[in-house]
Amino acid sequence: MTTLRKAPTRTLVVALAERSYPVHIGAALLTGIGHLLPNTRSGRAIIVTNQVVAAHHLDRLQKGLERADIHHDVIVVPDGEAHKDWATLYDIHTRLLELKAERSTMLIALGGGVIGDLAGFAAATYQRGMPLVQIPTTLLAQVDSSVGGKTAVNHPLGKNMIGAFYQPSAVIIDSAPSTMATSITCPLPEARASIKPQATPRARYSPPPPKSPNSARGGVGGAFSRPIACKAPDKAT
Repeated sequence: MTTLRKAPTRTLVVALAERSYPVHIGAALLTGIGHLLPNTRSGRAIIVTNQVVAAHHLDRLQKGLERADIHHDVIVVPDGEAHKDWATLYDIHTRLLELKAERSTMLIALGGGVIGDLAGFAAATYQRGMPLVQIPTTLLAQVDSSVGGKTAVNHPLGKNMIGAFYQPSAVIIDSAPSTMATSITCPLPEARASIKPQATPRARYSPPPPKSPNSARGGVGGAFSRPIACKAPDKAT
């Protein structure tokens, strides 16, 4: 029997009284995910992902669930913002019903912001709420949409106009190179700009001083090996 070495993990807590939840950050978390998942009475999970993410990450997640003796099924939806709509949400609900998912069944969102929004809204509305775990696989989803409980689908008259605030039971961010290598698709200055604090009428953002050329590598530039998918500003949040 193979003994897995537990990867160093940093855990932050989103403090929301009885709705508080952990954000686990570390390398190679998917293969040993069992000890990070919240307890579920059903011992069952359903993964929502798309074909692009599945090709890179699904196998490791499934093996991690198998090691934890968690029975699971997979729902694969089309890739892209164009499919963050009622039709795809309806398809997810239909599959949940076909799979006889219960209210105690854990729904796992494996993907970027579109998957997180779709799966989160499905979890919020199926049988009036089921446990949700976010596993964001893009940089922007990791620093933004996976935390805070924002879920939504688009409407022809506006983006993110129909949704709900529904907090996850946990967020798991796997920082292994194999997970992060598919996260970035835009120039580095745009990547940095997309995750810096945004100015508001009551608060002004002052950028930190530039790092010395002799400082240690880190941040966005040292962590990723391929370009980040740039996110257009939302019309509604």
